[in-house]
Amino acid sequence: MDMDHVQPLAELRALFRNHPAFRRVFLADVASQFGDGGLMIAFPMLILEQTHDVSLTGLSFSTEVIAFALLSPLAGWVADRLEQKRVMLAAQLFRIGLLGLLLLVLHRHLPVTVLLGVSLALGGEGAFFMPARAAFLRRLLDGEELKQAIALEGTLAFLMRIVSQPVMGVLLSLFSASVAVKVDMASYAVAFALLLPSWVRGHLPRVADEVEAAWTEGWKTILRSGVLRNLLVLDTLLCLIGMAAFSITIAFLEQDLHLAPQANGWLLATTGLFGAVGTQLGGRLVNRQRVYIVGTFMIAVSYLLVPHATTLPLLLAMWSLRGVAIGVLGVLINQRLAEEVSGAVMGRVNAAWSLAACLAAFVGGASTPWLIRTIGPAQAYTLFGVLLVLVAALFGAVELGRLVRPKVRVDLAA
Repeated sequence: MDMDHVQPLAELRALFRNHPAFRRVFLADVASQFGDGGLMIAFPMLILEQTHDVSLTGLSFSTEVIAFALLSPLAGWVADRLEQKRVMLAAQLFRIGLLGLLLLVLHRHLPVTVLLGVSLALGGEGAFFMPARAAFLRRLLDGEELKQAIALEGTLAFLMRIVSQPVMGVLLSLFSASVAVKVDMASYAVAFALLLPSWVRGHLPRVADEVEAAWTEGWKTILRSGVLRNLLVLDTLLCLIGMAAFSITIAFLEQDLHLAPQANGWLLATTGLFGAVGTQLGGRLVNRQRVYIVGTFMIAVSYLLVPHATTLPLLLAMWSLRGVAIGVLGVLINQRLAEEVSGAVMGRVNAAWSLAACLAAFVGGASTPWLIRTIGPAQAYTLFGVLLVLVAALFGAVELGRLVRPKVRVDLAA
């Protein structure tokens, strides 16, 4: 894999000095992701606390996925038509209001259906925030600086997994659920305050006819590009298999390694740490097509090795390999999106992409009970590895064909 001159994380700090508006958006994203990570831990615990039924905890994420899927087309269109900063501010304000409603639900001991309703609304809000933020980033930066910012934000996303979820776990072990909700509210309030100043704005010109186009323009943009189509297929498969693997982890820890489910926290931390390393490595790699192949193969190898793990340290080593590959692929895919998609349709493209990835993750998670009962956790990991080896081989065949065709044309010309 060749290396480019893309600067490392330490030098990316120059973005903060040169672009104060980006600094504000970045720090707002830190606060927002802290709240999101906290909710991933807090919300299932809230449902368990209210119902004492562990089987219902998964419903919180199911309702969020449904809301996200239903509202993504509209959210992408809104992100391209309206001023994205206002959409982000409205989304953060809506989050704060929903968590205030959640505190009322906890205080009144209302039925679990009300909790699920709040979860549904939070998923819908997320559908609006993500494409608006992706489109707004194009209004702040472009060219090499945009690529660097994408790598930096990818690093942030992985590192926040290490910070937010353990902090929320500690809070829930020491205080009531309402304290965890208040911390999340404070995180979203900080994000809102950081985005609020009038000078936090972008300068990307808009093209009127593109902005007025239908919400389907996001899907059309992806389908018109062979590169984007292939990457969407790859990303969707990785999300489907990744969520299935994530959902099976606890069963594997208990049934095969005879470890407590809490050991999953170490796996999440490992993914976050090495995923952050991967995002910085990904920004330096040049031949992307080969990196897609190698990265997919690395994830496949990690899954194939999982059934042979006999101790938690061995499993952590396999998860570190997977984390690096996920970090590399995530940054390269997002950078390619930024290159291929114009700012006028970025919101709709991001919404379409997120919808596909989200639905794939939902299918992957929903398949896990059947996989655990039918073939068992260890064999499921083997299946995931074999599938990804086939995907890597398919991408390798496509790349080989691309390299051979120019040579054939030269021979014919001679």
